[in-house]
Order: sequence, then C-alpha cells, then structure tokens
Amino acid sequence: MFSGHTRISIDPTTFDIPEGGSQTFTIIVSDEVGAALVGGSTITVSATNATVSPTSFTIPENDADTSHGPVPGLTQFTVVLTNPTTPAPSASPGPATPPQTATLTVDVNSPIEVGADCPGGNGNATLTITGTIE
Repeated sequence: MFSGHTRISIDPTTFDIPEGGSQTFTIIVSDEVGAALVGGSTITVSATNATVSPTSFTIPENDADTSHGPVPGLTQFTVVLTNPTTPAPSASPGPATPPQTATLTVDVNSPIEVGADCPGGNGNATLTITGTIE
C-alpha cells in the first residue's frame, strides 16, 4: 500500500488554560489524502510551560480504510495539556501570576531512508501550536 508525505493537524489550534486546568487536543497524522503512515512511524508530543499526556504513539502496521475519515489510534490521537500551576488560596496576598506562553509540539518520525525503523516511511514532520497558561 502506497502512502504519501506526512501531514499533521491539531484541533484546537490555540489554547488558554487557567491555573490547574487542562484542555484536550485531537491530533491527526496522515498523508496528504488521509491514509495512515507507514507502520513503525512514531509520534512524540511535548510541551513547554505545561504538561502533556500521553507523550508518544507508534503507528501499527495496517491496511485500514481511512477513506471515511480519521481512525482512532491509527490517524487520530488525543492528548491532554495541563497547566501545572495550582490556584493560590483566595486569601493569599500579592499579585496574580501573569499569563505565560506555552507550546504544544507534535514530532512525527517516519524516515524515508532504507534501514530505518519504518523503511519506506512518509518523511518526518513537526507542528507546534502556541497558547497561554494563566
């Protein structure tokens, strides 16, 4: 089965997470026609100024039909981004912590070269979105 170049999308594309809060994101990783990447391709998810879970996925060997849309665990993945800052007690003195910029990054490793973990891969790709944590 032929699969084209790696494409990544994240929904939503930005965020504003309050102290102690979290937000769920849907990540779609596929080729340009929505087909699954080559089995063995890996997805690593990371964050700055926040925590993310889970942090990695591996695309299984497959010949699934993705023509009707994303398939969970194959082309569609869900992660949760959490603001690790806990709310201060309401009686605490002092100014509130100002909002900080945070990022959510998705790295796909699907090398094309022979001898790689996923030979005949789709090509590596990275997508980063930016938001704020309060």
